[in-house]
Amino acid sequence: MMQTISSPGGFHSSILLAVSLFLLSGLISCSQDGQDALSAEIAHQWSGHYAEIKIPAAMAGDRENWQEVWSLLRESRPEWPEKTGAFAVFYAGQRPTGGYRMEVEITHQDSDVIRLQCSLHPPDGPATTALTFPWKVVALSGVEGREVQVRHCGSPLAEPPL
Repeated sequence: MMQTISSPGGFHSSILLAVSLFLLSGLISCSQDGQDALSAEIAHQWSGHYAEIKIPAAMAGDRENWQEVWSLLRESRPEWPEKTGAFAVFYAGQRPTGGYRMEVEITHQDSDVIRLQCSLHPPDGPATTALTFPWKVVALSGVEGREVQVRHCGSPLAEPPL
């Protein structure tokens, strides 16, 4: 025996609920599409332990600065990555050992500005005792003419204006 549970206006309530869910999913989709238009991301990353820059520093640049930055890193320059609108380079300065790790994340983005923050992590275990100068380069996609501001390892270097 099958039981049917009904509520007042059962069929009409079901239709109204279905239409409401459909419209709500459309609104969510529209807000996500608008967010994607502003969604910059780190598309490529390179890192190393020796650079010509011996002090902590950070800078953002575009295709015009690409070759200059790589010459300071003592590395062969990779081709400019497709769909890249800007890049940022971070220098950790002199460190007493190897094994330091740099992480870069996008901390803020809106229609005018993208802000990047770098964090430096010490070696997880025993490391080579040698002077190193860690660096990291990140290439960004989805920049669309926005200003890229960088903040190195929580320091005020290259801090964006408030």
